[in-house]
Amino acid sequence: MEIQNLELYAKETVKMGIKEILEIRDKLPTPIEKFHLFAMPESLYLDGLMVKSGAINDEITLALTPDIDIELYVNSLTETFCEKWDMDPEEYELYFSNLYDLPVCLYWMEMIKAVREIVAGLKKEGVEFSKSAEVGIWFDDDYEEDEDDFKSMAFGDLNKFPKPESIREFLEMFYAKKKTVDKLLKELKEWQQAEEDAKRIDFPDSIDAILEKGIEFSKSLKNSESIPYFEKVLELDPDHTDGLERLARAYTNSYDDDHKKKAIEAYHRLIEQIGPKDYFYYNLGHAYKGLKDYDKVIACYKKAGELDLEEKHYTPYYIGKLYYSDKEDYDKAITFFKEALSIKPDHESSIEYLASIYKDLGNYDEAIKFKKALLDIDPDRELITYEINGLRKKKIEKCIEDGLLDEAYEIAKDINPEEINDILDRDLTAFTLRDLGDAFQKEEEYDKAILSYQKAIEIKQDDHILYNQIATCYYMLGDYDTAISYYEKSVEVAPRYINGWNNIAHILIRQDKLDLALSCYKKSIEHNPEEEEPYYKLGLFLYSQGDYKQAVIYLEKACEIDLYSHPDKIEGLIYSYVMLKEYDKAIEVDSKALEMGQDFYDAMVYTYYQKGDYKKAIARIDSTIPYSSMHPNTVNYLAISCENIEDYDKAIEYYKNGTKAHKNHIILYGNYAYVLVKLKKLKEAKSVLEEGIKIFEGQDRLPLYLILGHICLIEDKEPEAIDYYTKSLAASNSEENFKNYAEKYYKTPKDNGVTEEKYLSIINTIK
Repeated sequence: MEIQNLELYAKETVKMGIKEILEIRDKLPTPIEKFHLFAMPESLYLDGLMVKSGAINDEITLALTPDIDIELYVNSLTETFCEKWDMDPEEYELYFSNLYDLPVCLYWMEMIKAVREIVAGLKKEGVEFSKSAEVGIWFDDDYEEDEDDFKSMAFGDLNKFPKPESIREFLEMFYAKKKTVDKLLKELKEWQQAEEDAKRIDFPDSIDAILEKGIEFSKSLKNSESIPYFEKVLELDPDHTDGLERLARAYTNSYDDDHKKKAIEAYHRLIEQIGPKDYFYYNLGHAYKGLKDYDKVIACYKKAGELDLEEKHYTPYYIGKLYYSDKEDYDKAITFFKEALSIKPDHESSIEYLASIYKDLGNYDEAIKFKKALLDIDPDRELITYEINGLRKKKIEKCIEDGLLDEAYEIAKDINPEEINDILDRDLTAFTLRDLGDAFQKEEEYDKAILSYQKAIEIKQDDHILYNQIATCYYMLGDYDTAISYYEKSVEVAPRYINGWNNIAHILIRQDKLDLALSCYKKSIEHNPEEEEPYYKLGLFLYSQGDYKQAVIYLEKACEIDLYSHPDKIEGLIYSYVMLKEYDKAIEVDSKALEMGQDFYDAMVYTYYQKGDYKKAIARIDSTIPYSSMHPNTVNYLAISCENIEDYDKAIEYYKNGTKAHKNHIILYGNYAYVLVKLKKLKEAKSVLEEGIKIFEGQDRLPLYLILGHICLIEDKEPEAIDYYTKSLAASNSEENFKNYAEKYYKTPKDNGVTEEKYLSIINTIK
């Protein structure tokens, strides 16, 4: 992406709406790339700033990190998400991305500039951004309901307006409603004061009432709010063991390292005051875990196990959690979780962790086994059933990746669509089964591919691609009627699915049902009047049927909608003009194509050749283009053009190189030999013809034998000539065809010493 183009694009797009932007896209000096900005499901740290989750706030991340590279940011964000949620990028883009075309990104760029100005202004006023600073821009209708949460951020409402319908509207609203630095600073100070006021607590009069209030917060999972109340209890009564125990537990559950240390002190006091208890040591281990003192963690858990006579499985379970979550030593984690199960076989948490570990290791069979064990304990847990199907999906993906398609196929059979109720899971599972079908199709195992696609359809009946893929398999199996029925289903589900209409038409053409094919292309246009492809497909079809006037109408329309896609439509338009003898129009189209960097030299050599401008036909093609890249007919037209301006050396050069590059093109061999005959280079002509006879078979040999016979007549070798003419007739599919060729090839060489009467008298004797 060149900066000058981006600047030009930005300058133009801030003045107009989306529709107008699309109209100027193709006028840029070079194409502008598209890129995506993705949403994160949870907060992400970048350059010391944590940004609230959500696609909108990802753009604020860019505002707060002025040195960040946008493309690098997008890629890293995608990788982070995919790694955390065990998804591949294609799934991520399909289901979780907010896709922005470049014009949309540009109005975010305008917003980012303004946000950076505000941030810079706040910093000048002494506002500091902590690592937990968050910035929000709110678009949804529930803004008022979120206001309390919103005010807890470092600073808040930069804008408040509905989603814009165009870039122009967005910018007008943004700059009109943007809050000033002074106003933001005032709001920030008000909120900070409100937070300080909130910290001042009016405690109840009695210890019991204070304790009860703390317990109330604990039960409501408001751990941080409970701590001041338990601390107050201990302040009033240092020997209050219940208050001390509850405070120790609250400290343990806190994310603050100082609280973890205070928890350790509190539990040691409790052990001294009350004596050792298993749950004291378990919680003491949890506190040490928060400080990453793993040796003491394990020692505390083991001590708890010695004291816990009824639930000894907790010691290996907690140690297993330590090795899994903190130390990431999966082998030891597995050992301890299995030890826990040896003590308590139905311990669901240990089973859950083992399933998770095996999933992380890619051992989906073991993961499924442990998930099924959970179902044995509680058959009514529907979520486990969904998770098992998810593991099967992952197993199928792994088998596809490893080329184990039959194994993947057997796993797919066990997937029950009725057990997948979540829309996202249904989509992802169908997507995986489609991948399996695609893999079988690639290996030409069409029956298994069809069954894989049909399994996917059981899950997702409205996926037109699945019907299209099944149809393609039946097409490859030669069952055209069934293929058409599935292609028709694909366009029934998605009437704007252009490929579906194209595929139906393709089969109808093969079945010589041309009127139906024409109708099919017209239906595609009916459903997609603004799309380029249906017009171009119909145009090329009409060209193939010789209806050049109608072909021009549709190909011109296709070029009007989109000049850049499907370059062969431009070539088809050029050929159509030539067939209508509208050479100047063909040349005009060629000029436009060259301006956009596309060179249709094959079509233009033919254009000038048909026009009779042989010198331009020769000059039109770049001498550096290899013969293998030219169409063999193009080489032939170039050679004949050289003959017509009597540049025989150049003609021979074209024929010689053309026959080397295109050994399967009979016309080049015939014409090459004839120009040599014309130049009385009979020996060389024979050599070319004999080489062609070795390459070609059947009817293709007809003209080669004819020319060899004619050379023999010139050399006054009539018996040999008759022998070659007889072989030519044998290669022909009819006597009439043979005589037509014979007459055509006689008229080419001149002054060869053979009269027409003699030639025809010999030809007429051939039976």
